[in-house]
Amino acid sequence: KQWYQRRVAITAGGGESVGRFTLFTADDSDEEEVEEDDGVDGFTSGSTYIFNLENDIYLGTLLYVNISSGSDNAWQLDWMMVETEGLPGITRYVYNTETLHLSTDSSDDDNTAVDLLEMEVQGTEIYYLVIETANKTDAGSDSIHLKAIIHGANDAKTGYLDNEDRDDFVVGENDVFIVPGMRKAGNVQCITLLCWGDDSWEFDWIVVFSIKSYSQPPRVFWNNETVLTTNGDEGVNEYYVCRNDNQWGSDELIELV
Repeated sequence: KQWYQRRVAITAGGGESVGRFTLFTADDSDEEEVEEDDGVDGFTSGSTYIFNLENDIYLGTLLYVNISSGSDNAWQLDWMMVETEGLPGITRYVYNTETLHLSTDSSDDDNTAVDLLEMEVQGTEIYYLVIETANKTDAGSDSIHLKAIIHGANDAKTGYLDNEDRDDFVVGENDVFIVPGMRKAGNVQCITLLCWGDDSWEFDWIVVFSIKSYSQPPRVFWNNETVLTTNGDEGVNEYYVCRNDNQWGSDELIELV
């Protein structure tokens, strides 16, 4: 009998939780228990937890994941990666694109919490987002909790844009976010930014590209001094911009459009 070693990585928000996840493919399914490692006090916000699983089920290529909560202490999963040892070509990612909290108490998170979350594999595209924070006083943010939707022929939805062990969104600096497991958007035309933090942030420009889609040029998106925040008195929590909007800035970047 052949045994398969699977490695599951989960990046989560805060909250202690015990639950189960089920991996679904066209060939089979496998249900496993998931809980915090011994000695770890719950799923700490922004941390990644690794689970090594072994069984004799060959799953093939992952299609989607169901994850259920076993606790009324709400927590939010950001993304999940599943890979099989010796089969690197079938590593797959799923994202909590609806930004839902898991809890057995449906009243959590303003009555939007769910006790079962289904996350579908979007695709295998890797998108790069280069974001420059505006060079203005107070334009930076420590907790903007930013996501993006890349619009083309299809929509590709990211998880939270956050580089581990790096201070992102600093005034006047640019950050590079590498997002694997995306749907192929095609000819990128627009982008939507969404935030879940009230620490206001203003960007200058964003470049979006994919190395795999080499035939599609990088796209540049400019800001019109819009501030992103969940505080409605200071800005907006959602900003939609297209490639021909608000063009200004350096000639080098304009040539990429």
